[in-house]
Amino acid sequence: MRVFLRILIINVFVCFSLVAAAQDKIFDDSRAGIFDSDISFAGMVHTAGWGLNFRYGDYHGAFKKHVWEVEIASMKHPKEHKSYNPFLDNSIKGYVYGKKNTLTILRPSFLLQKTIFRKQSSKGVAVSRIIGGGPAIGFEKPVYLVIGRPNYPYPIKDVERYNENEHYVDNIISRGPWLKGIGQMKLVPGIHIKGALEFEYATDYRTLKALEVGATLDAFYRNIDIMAFTQNHQVFFNLYVALRYGGKKTLQ
Repeated sequence: MRVFLRILIINVFVCFSLVAAAQDKIFDDSRAGIFDSDISFAGMVHTAGWGLNFRYGDYHGAFKKHVWEVEIASMKHPKEHKSYNPFLDNSIKGYVYGKKNTLTILRPSFLLQKTIFRKQSSKGVAVSRIIGGGPAIGFEKPVYLVIGRPNYPYPIKDVERYNENEHYVDNIISRGPWLKGIGQMKLVPGIHIKGALEFEYATDYRTLKALEVGATLDAFYRNIDIMAFTQNHQVFFNLYVALRYGGKKTLQ
């Protein structure tokens, strides 16, 4: 996944940069200055998971806007690998051996967006740079597993919080319900920063359609205890690709 996303981001950046660099004539769009605000939603994949976000943009002139964003993203440890009980077939739910907690990050952001290449036509591409940041709130939730005892075919089955000193590949049957343990969730505060390029390609000037490529850096006040048997981290750097859709409100 990491290699695929890096290759995709590089190719997209190069292609759109070449298109933008070819714009040796500024497209004079008289509608560019009449936007008041926009609202959009996006789904994204990044090098350690996926996410969703909501944005509200407030225009300050034709080429700048202030953006308020709320984003939620999953975050995986690089050592995560799906496992299965060796005595059962792979049709059961797999689990990540050694995973103690899941991490979900909530990012409220304030962003500055500036158009660096305008469209030459309604079918062209506008390129903007985005930079900003804000708090990062980590939700560290315990992992629960279905445990079988004493031996296969496991006459006794219980859902238990994962304990690396008691649970092994031969007695873990599958992952437990995702919502199990939500009452034991811990909040881990931190901060984040984000930088991106947005390629806006909507043919209707009232619609917002864009491809966004960028990077995020999340830093927490302590290590997030995701995995047993390996080092955990408090800083997470990721590349991402997002598809955005929304609408623009004009002053008229």
